[in-house]
Amino acid sequence: MRLRRTGDMNADIQDRRGQGGIPGGAAIGGGVGGLATIIIALLLGTGQCSSGGGLGNAGFPSGLDQGDVGASSQTGPFYCPADQLVYFDLDFLNQLQSQFGAGGDFATAYITAHEYGHHIQNLMGLSRQVTDLSQQQPSQANQLSIRLELQADCFAGVWGSSVQDQLDQGDLEEGLRAAAAVGDDRIQLATQGRTDPETWNHGSSADRVAWFRRGFQSGNPNACDTFTRDAPISSLSG
Repeated sequence: MRLRRTGDMNADIQDRRGQGGIPGGAAIGGGVGGLATIIIALLLGTGQCSSGGGLGNAGFPSGLDQGDVGASSQTGPFYCPADQLVYFDLDFLNQLQSQFGAGGDFATAYITAHEYGHHIQNLMGLSRQVTDLSQQQPSQANQLSIRLELQADCFAGVWGSSVQDQLDQGDLEEGLRAAAAVGDDRIQLATQGRTDPETWNHGSSADRVAWFRRGFQSGNPNACDTFTRDAPISSLSG
């Protein structure tokens, strides 16, 4: 699988997770350094992500700034429920490889498919449900976010399963390494030298790998229900 780079932009991978949890909304993003906390205004339809600039569905428009979405180009990939687009700073992928050792074409495909998994959740009404529940039960906001993120990982795996005949040898392993690289524990260890499970909102490396693999092996989106009481999510234990 070959993906063509179509931009020249810069991003910093920063760990912003756990800074006040989820402010009345859901974290909708692919993962490194809080990729990305989208403010509640977007889910309520009062925010606009598209600036009319640049790169369409798979680019981070050069004119997009913090005032538009509550996030800057340093936030990384994210899905915007307001305009139903996925935004990328493509240099983020280089840093994913250089800082976390997760490179390759299918690593890029996994990150992309994860963000489009959030689009599916938005169409299904799950994003709004998570937002509503997070407002009603703030103490559960991070756990709800973890369930939402892991489901997007599973949806990414289902997509991967659908294109198995197009994959090169080693592609699946690239995707699994990328899923591991964007686990909360892995990022916290790399950026602050310790882990703080109470602040996680995307899930551990083990969980992200497990749910991506679950989607890939089943090829069935019905296998991606992370919201059941008995869903196997170690990040929520204890």
